[in-house]
Amino acid sequence: MEVENKLLMFVMKSFPRFLENKTQQKLQFESKANSSRIHECHSLNMTDDRERERRERKQR
Repeated sequence: MEVENKLLMFVMKSFPRFLENKTQQKLQFESKANSSRIHECHSLNMTDDRERERRERKQR
């Protein structure tokens, strides 16, 4: 019985830390995904700008 209680106490103490680590990993993953998405949008905008400049030069 005492072993079970100790085990239960251990699990109860370590579980919040486990959850915290998982949450932290998820947040890191999401921020990486967001930054790569921002980078992707930025490079698309740069491409659009170059295309626009090229068309304007052709029209002149």
